[in-house]
Amino acid sequence: MHTSPTNRYAIVLARGPEAGDDRIHVFDGGIFLVKHGNHYDLVRRGVRERKPAIVEEGPVHYVNSHGWTTIFADANGHVILINERDLASFIGDYEPIVLDAGVQHGAALVIADDHVLLSTSNPACTEFMPSGFSPSGDCLPVGVEVRTFDNDVVYDAASRSCTDLHGEANNAHGAVFGCREGVLFVHGHDGQYEHELIPYPPEVGEEGASAIITYYGHPDSDHFFGLATLFPDGQCCEPGGVWLVDVVNREMREVFPEPSAAAAFSSDGETFYMLAADGVLRAFDAHDGELVGTMQLVDPFEIVFGSPAPAIVVVGGWLYAADPNSGHVLGVHLEHMEIEDEWDVGGAPSSLAFVGLVDAEYQTH
Repeated sequence: MHTSPTNRYAIVLARGPEAGDDRIHVFDGGIFLVKHGNHYDLVRRGVRERKPAIVEEGPVHYVNSHGWTTIFADANGHVILINERDLASFIGDYEPIVLDAGVQHGAALVIADDHVLLSTSNPACTEFMPSGFSPSGDCLPVGVEVRTFDNDVVYDAASRSCTDLHGEANNAHGAVFGCREGVLFVHGHDGQYEHELIPYPPEVGEEGASAIITYYGHPDSDHFFGLATLFPDGQCCEPGGVWLVDVVNREMREVFPEPSAAAAFSSDGETFYMLAADGVLRAFDAHDGELVGTMQLVDPFEIVFGSPAPAIVVVGGWLYAADPNSGHVLGVHLEHMEIEDEWDVGGAPSSLAFVGLVDAEYQTH
């Protein structure tokens, strides 16, 4: 479950259980602002699903940028582009822009108003594996390229620049992707693009022993944060530590040695929050990666790939956490770093998204 760029829509990526069951569901949260002369009016409606759902095979990867939501469907290599403004004004069946990137465990995001940055498939990947990883790793991409929304290639110098590409994020400086050799950084200026590979520091170990393959970015933060994955004896996978990636100075460093199950930036991009297996929520200064706060959020748990894990989302001065082990959703007041709300929702909640307006947004308008 995810949210659109302005939090009006919740977008649910549903997969399985049978072939042909995969869908992208879009729900209008019903709370938004409408410009009226020199001011904005607050609209409140009931939640409703936009019909019909978008049919795609294996929708997995999701990025918001430049007013667009980009979804990569691994099973068929489709890049689905949803424009929130068009979605809000469209009457009838909304049809997103769809580009074909080729079958791969891929990634994509809008990098400029009319350009999309997407991964390039490995020619050796002829059949997608359900897990996203073929036994040989052939279905991981080998680089990225920039295309127009009309599918014309405008930059392909990075199309073979990244072995075993996995993980993506963006901020005002550009976009990063995880590679076996390091972090691929792509940035553009007036429609012209460049790329660089920032190598992992020596403490990461030999090439292939570990890689940063999950990334977090924020439009107002200079730095990215990444979660490492370890490959002991070349086998997948064990979770690693948390890293700060400084693309301005082309360097990175580990800020916490233990694995993270969930993470999120603050709404203003000043703080980075992560939840470790000990159940402790940690707050890091997004400028330098220094630890600035901790609290016991949930009971200790085990991080197991493919199993439900806690999820967090930040909304203004609050952080909400879904805990699948207790069946509870928790509300944390971030200024005090204390749990102030708790809801027993039952089941094993492991995903959540915020739709609506943050108080500051409404007051501003």
